[in-house]
Amino acid sequence: MASASLTLPRSELHALLLRAARGAGVPQSHGEDLARAVAAHGGSRAVSAACRALGRRWRVPGYALDGNTVIFPRARAVECLPVAIDALQADVEAAELADIDEPDLVAPFVAQAARVGRANLAMRASETGVVLEHGREAAPAPRQGRVEVAAEVHDLLSRFAARTYVAATAASRAGAGAGAIDND
Repeated sequence: MASASLTLPRSELHALLLRAARGAGVPQSHGEDLARAVAAHGGSRAVSAACRALGRRWRVPGYALDGNTVIFPRARAVECLPVAIDALQADVEAAELADIDEPDLVAPFVAQAARVGRANLAMRASETGVVLEHGREAAPAPRQGRVEVAAEVHDLLSRFAARTYVAATAASRAGAGAGAIDND
């Protein structure tokens, strides 16, 4: 028996991923990068990978320099991909994402970087993971249409997003609204 799924417009997926990233404790800029990349260039596998990645506790990525290559050991995609792309934009020759936890997120991040003019990158497999380096590929067009998302993935993303909601209490309702003297 097939598991249930939902079909979401890419704009709704973007909003859900952004809220889920905030609820999971991911810094705003990294959450924005994740939401844009997966919503514009990812499919159901990338959405599932994003959900798994958000389930891991956030940490500042560790790295090492080897000549003009930056190496991220035990790379976590949500943490390391934006930093690797920024490093390549700052004239590092290559970024190696060793033992990357969610390889299905690499292509959407690379495609988004090319689309917004940040960097045209090539990716290749290495013995330990994935290497990003400067390339000449044309920026891919964003995917069109809707994205199929497994119901359990949607539920988990929604639970992450719910962590950002203000609880409905008398105090929160008292501060809501325009106020007594708002007349515009």
